[in-house]
Amino acid sequence: MRQVEIVFNGMPAIKKNSKKISKRKRVYSDADGTKRSRTTRFISSSESYKSWEYREQQRILEMNITPFDGPVAMDYLFYPPDLHQFDLSNAIEGINDLLVKRLHIIPDDNLFDMVQIYPRFVCIDPERPRVELTITQFQNSHGWAIAILRDDAKVKAIAKQLNTTQKSLKEELMQVMHYPAFDCEREEFFRKINYFV
Repeated sequence: MRQVEIVFNGMPAIKKNSKKISKRKRVYSDADGTKRSRTTRFISSSESYKSWEYREQQRILEMNITPFDGPVAMDYLFYPPDLHQFDLSNAIEGINDLLVKRLHIIPDDNLFDMVQIYPRFVCIDPERPRVELTITQFQNSHGWAIAILRDDAKVKAIAKQLNTTQKSLKEELMQVMHYPAFDCEREEFFRKINYFV
């Protein structure tokens, strides 16, 4: 079972806070060669988030982490510096965006690639605030369930054959994917679904 541990020093800057509207000027030429310019506005992340993201990105790149090629479980241990209000979901989003969009360590942060997320508050550590993240390759023998869930045409065809709704089939497949320990209770479902796999 492959596991990678990453420690983020300090608390992650929140990506959504203090967003700013920036301007970008673009110069282009018309068909007749006349030069024109157009200014577009866009929303960018706060400077504190960009600074945090760049610093952590450079540090993690030095670790030479081989990207994960399948579903992972994410275990976040938070050690904040004090009891001030802290937005846990936004902190996790910032970390995940860094790992997915910048470092490409995890394929995506959707529910097929990041199948289990465990955020936990451990204790206050004013001397060394941090987030300790453990990424574990998800050990699930039911990769076929993920393959079916990613293929809408297959979900539709199987649901029709089993005389059930697509929603019910997807819910059952999600249960298989996330809770493989209860396979004995799904023996009839496996018997039916094996015909299509």
